[in-house]
Amino acid sequence: MSTISQLNMFRFIESIDKKLLYILLISLELLIFWGDYVTGPLAPFTHFYLVPIIAAGLFLDKRLAYIVTILATALGIPVFQQAVVDYTPLLLWFNLFSDGSIFFTVLALTIHLKKLLNKLEAQANNDFLTNASSRRFFTEACNIELARSFRDKNPTSLVFIDLDNFKQLNDSLGTTKVMIC
Repeated sequence: MSTISQLNMFRFIESIDKKLLYILLISLELLIFWGDYVTGPLAPFTHFYLVPIIAAGLFLDKRLAYIVTILATALGIPVFQQAVVDYTPLLLWFNLFSDGSIFFTVLALTIHLKKLLNKLEAQANNDFLTNASSRRFFTEACNIELARSFRDKNPTSLVFIDLDNFKQLNDSLGTTKVMIC
């Protein structure tokens, strides 16, 4: 899959209503639980729960992402009880702790990754000196608006403003940042 199609898929998922996405992720977890429970202890499904957890960390707010993660951890209880005939509460708590620590670590890493991606996108879209939108951002916004214009069959306009001698003004009044390598 090309980078552009991955980016378009990422944007498509971000455009889905958060309540609908939350319901879809909970449904996916329940489907994974059903498969886990039906196949029994011989086919562990624990790693499949990471898919909705990562998606929740990327596309939902923290509160909903934590709910998705708590549910994934709790759904392991009946599967564990089915797998271990002579289970003790200590074994159950150990299993919950081990699955939960993995799930919450992955969630925390995903949330941190999302923050870094947002910061990187802001840095790529804005000039660090003037905080003006970059050429890349302008081109991307134009492409989106042109696609919308073609799709809706509506005319579109573009206004371009050229500031003479802006570089001199920016050099004399702009802030200077020193970069140490």
